[in-house]
Amino acid sequence: MLTFAHFTAQAYPKLHQHAQRLLRHEAVQPYSAHDLLHDAYLRLATAAPRLNDNAHGHCLYASTMRRLLIDRARQTKRLRHGGHLRRVPLPTDEQAKHHAPNAAARLATEMLAALERVHAGQAQVLRLCQLEGYKQAEVAAALSVSKATVKRWKRTGQAVCAAYLRADGLA
Repeated sequence: MLTFAHFTAQAYPKLHQHAQRLLRHEAVQPYSAHDLLHDAYLRLATAAPRLNDNAHGHCLYASTMRRLLIDRARQTKRLRHGGHLRRVPLPTDEQAKHHAPNAAARLATEMLAALERVHAGQAQVLRLCQLEGYKQAEVAAALSVSKATVKRWKRTGQAVCAAYLRADGLA
């Protein structure tokens, strides 16, 4: 029987070379060969395995180093894909009714949809000027129309929206 400590001291150079060979195949180097070998030692030392011969010791170290690399890759993938975040269930239909968007946003969306059915240009100008915060000159350049047209479409669009609000009894 071979003791674990004696085998490690005797085979350290070969184990270090094996760790370097394992890491050569990794795209991203999660460990240095030195760190990989020492982490494997720490895992194995807590179990203090009895070794039958040198080949048994090399196999134990090799499988432990592979497991360490696999665990690190899984952890990295988990973090990259949001595994560290807390999962929140989607609300049911009943819960969604209580958490509906506020009335002003819903009303603005309805008004712009109604205006778009009447005049798409006016709706687009109101959306860009009022909601997105663009200046009239920027909107005119984006829509390839004159600044006067943007000014007129904005004024008439606002009048249509005011009429929409009056019809609903909100203005």
